[in-house]
Amino acid sequence: METTILHGDLSVEWMSHKRSKNAFVTTTNGSLSFGTFPKNNAHWPELEIRLKVGFAGFGRTRSGAFGVRHIYEKHSQEIGITCPSQVSGYIESIITDGATVIVDTVKDENAALVIESKTGLVILRLSKDKTYYDIISAYDRKSHPGTVIAMI
Repeated sequence: METTILHGDLSVEWMSHKRSKNAFVTTTNGSLSFGTFPKNNAHWPELEIRLKVGFAGFGRTRSGAFGVRHIYEKHSQEIGITCPSQVSGYIESIITDGATVIVDTVKDENAALVIESKTGLVILRLSKDKTYYDIISAYDRKSHPGTVIAMI
């Protein structure tokens, strides 16, 4: 069974315990789904988009980083949030009608999927079991290079 953490339960203190990195984090309305990756003119499947507690990464390059921990610890100042519980709301503000879906094969031919809107962008990766997309990162840049393959 998959562990789920309510977005409102995430605090700086809770995150400091380095637990539950693979637990799913809910949206602000309690759902696990942040939307569905849209039908596109490439080979990417239409699947749910999900967020995990994640890992801040290690080293200067934050190798292995993903999820709420990474977004909060690396990007909180630039996206204007003060608590990990605000990450879900920020992501929801990006994954909205009219957002573009970009594939960046220069960065990673298998994984660099970007959803970009006027608020910022979200980087996705297909889950290992290929049943949903993991949210890797989110930040305020609004002009990621790549090829547009769909719109939300």
